[in-house]
Amino acid sequence: MAAGPAYLAPERILGRPSDIRSDIFSCGVTLYELLAGAKAFDAPDAMETIVSVVDDDYTPLADANPAPAPHTLVLVGKAMAKDPDDRFQTTGEMRSVVERILRSTPGPTATPPVRPTLPEPESPPASQPAQEAEAVPTPGRTHGLSSAEITQSSAETIPPNRHGDPHDPVEN
Repeated sequence: MAAGPAYLAPERILGRPSDIRSDIFSCGVTLYELLAGAKAFDAPDAMETIVSVVDDDYTPLADANPAPAPHTLVLVGKAMAKDPDDRFQTTGEMRSVVERILRSTPGPTATPPVRPTLPEPESPPASQPAQEAEAVPTPGRTHGLSSAEITQSSAETIPPNRHGDPHDPVEN
């Protein structure tokens, strides 16, 4: 019970035999939380959470987040059915539904990542002599290199990805 009682299928809580359908329930709870931005079974303590998982209905996903497509609502609802016979019977069955949903849903529009820039270190006032060694790293300095020097160095050593951004070593 490392993840907590909210992720346990009712049959596991009740000490009944469990199989892959119990894991499908746990996956459904996780999907619910990802899509709703809230816990499906949220109670003040573990005992009340256990009772909620076994006896209570969770807030319908459409009420928690009206944005998911109807097929996604059905997917989560079937995965989280209280009765194992009402859930997907295999992970392959669930996977095929997920794949159909993904094929029918347009993906996000790709946008280039925003790269934060480090500020250049401030020059010491003319009345103060420049220090040869910095005791404490200053913003914009990394191992003795300024952010401009790091940018130049990475442009020379990191090959550009297919989008042509030499500062993004991750190929998408």
